[in-house]
Amino acid sequence: MADTNEPRRGPALAYVLGGAICAATQAQQAIVDWRLIGMTASSPAAYVFYDANGVRKLPNGRFEAWLKTLPGPATEKAASKLADDQAHLDHMTKKIAAGYVPPVGLDHELSSKELTGVVLMEEVANASSVQPVIRMLEEIDCENRVSRDLSLQAHLNGQDASIEKTSEWQHLAPETNMSRLHLALCH
Repeated sequence: MADTNEPRRGPALAYVLGGAICAATQAQQAIVDWRLIGMTASSPAAYVFYDANGVRKLPNGRFEAWLKTLPGPATEKAASKLADDQAHLDHMTKKIAAGYVPPVGLDHELSSKELTGVVLMEEVANASSVQPVIRMLEEIDCENRVSRDLSLQAHLNGQDASIEKTSEWQHLAPETNMSRLHLALCH
């Protein structure tokens, strides 16, 4: 026979675990801060982000930043689901109201609708619900307006590939993903 003085744990435990899961999700989102710098020219297009929280300033004054590329169709599908989530909508509204300008809007002005769409894509990237097709570690030399790849990991057509060889320095053409990364980090 059950002791009637023993507290019921079902609902209380579910409440505590639910809160812990929610807190863990928020902590994960605080660890990374993926910001949209542009899209690829491939078909279908993919979204390119950099992790603002993971940027490292090197002793020589250069920066290292991780980038990830998310496939367009999967990202847009995830965005349509997040658009119905009140917690994400509240976070987006606060971010926009605070005057946030994403890196993709540093070289041209975004309309209100474009800004909302960009912030929604950043929410998808931060939620980690879409598997990246490319991850890159990039080094940016602000003074000389050049960048180079330090590491590249790709998952394309079911195959994984990795290049751990530093590329040559490349000049940053205007209105490109790398030039927007330069604007975000160097100004």
